[in-house]
Amino acid sequence: MTITPILIAQIVITLIFLMAVPPKLLGKDEPKKMFEKLWMEPEGRILSWVAELLAVIFLWIPGYLTYGALLAWGVMIGAIWSHITKLGINKMFYMAIIVLLASAYIRLSTTGLI
Repeated sequence: MTITPILIAQIVITLIFLMAVPPKLLGKDEPKKMFEKLWMEPEGRILSWVAELLAVIFLWIPGYLTYGALLAWGVMIGAIWSHITKLGINKMFYMAIIVLLASAYIRLSTTGLI
């Protein structure tokens, strides 16, 4: 297996999402407080971890890479908007930017635009 930029982007997205899923799933304080500020607790928290987990799964299924990248991109657009408008800029904001850029790179690469 050769290491390609797309593989690196897949790994980055997977690691960031897999770091975020357990606290959301278990209802830890930080994610709960964030989603309470957005008036989306618990539905938004649960829906976001399901979407992130699905994105990770799609990223590693042959033929579904583009769908995983699009799902990750969409979730991160919402996360970035939430941070800009209500939650404030913090480390989660920067992680969302990284995932957004990595998923955009995958999408553009798989369509031949890069």
